[in-house]
Amino acid sequence: MDKNSNEWSERVKQENLLMFCGVAFMAAGPAFWFLMNSGINARMVTLSPDMAGLMSVIDVAIALMFSVSGAALALAGWGLSAWHAWLKVKLS
Repeated sequence: MDKNSNEWSERVKQENLLMFCGVAFMAAGPAFWFLMNSGINARMVTLSPDMAGLMSVIDVAIALMFSVSGAALALAGWGLSAWHAWLKVKLS
C-alpha cells in the first residue's frame, strides 16, 4: 500500500468519525427527551409544579444540546468530506 492511499484512508476515517458521532448525538437528543419526560411524568405527583416545570425546561435544553451538537459534528464531517473531495479534484 502506498503512502497516498494511506493518507486518504486516514481522511476518510476522520470524516466518518465526525459524521457517525454526529448522527449518534442527533439520535440521542430525542431519546433523552423521551426518557426524561417519562421520568418526570412518573414523579409528577411528588414534585412541586415549579420543580416539574424547571425539570421540563432542563430536559428540553439538554435534548436540544445533544441534537444541535450532533448536527454540528455531522455538518463538520460533511464539510471535511467536501473539502477533501474538492482538493482531490483540484489536484487531478
